[in-house]
Amino acid sequence: MWRALDVARRQQAKSLQSQIEPIHTAVRDTSNSYDRLVVDRVVTALPPEVQQRLYQEIQPVGIEGRSKMVAAALDEIRRAAVAEGKAQGEKAAEQKLRKSSAFRKELLAELRGSEDEPELMPPSGRSPQVADMDDWIRVAANANRPY
Repeated sequence: MWRALDVARRQQAKSLQSQIEPIHTAVRDTSNSYDRLVVDRVVTALPPEVQQRLYQEIQPVGIEGRSKMVAAALDEIRRAAVAEGKAQGEKAAEQKLRKSSAFRKELLAELRGSEDEPELMPPSGRSPQVADMDDWIRVAANANRPY
């Protein structure tokens, strides 16, 4: 009699196992699909060394582990995006300031300190005469004469 009960229990357990196995398979397939379509896409956006560090720190097991992994990966992506945006902004600002004559003048005035700004010479045209070497020599000689 005990033997018959034992055989019946074994058959019942096998029947339950065969009914539960498709559910386990569906849950396993769903979690694998979720990992492949969501978690992996977010995590693989990071450099390999950061991925390894996060996997070692978090060890994502179950839904809670996967959630922590995605949150940590998104934090890393945000940090990288902020750093990249800041670098691009600094580069653009530097290029814009290099082209700005007003900024250059202000910078030179700041660096010059208490020195006065040099006077600008008024624009002048060329002499109506054609200058040649003889004229230059005469002008230089007359400039050195002690009148």
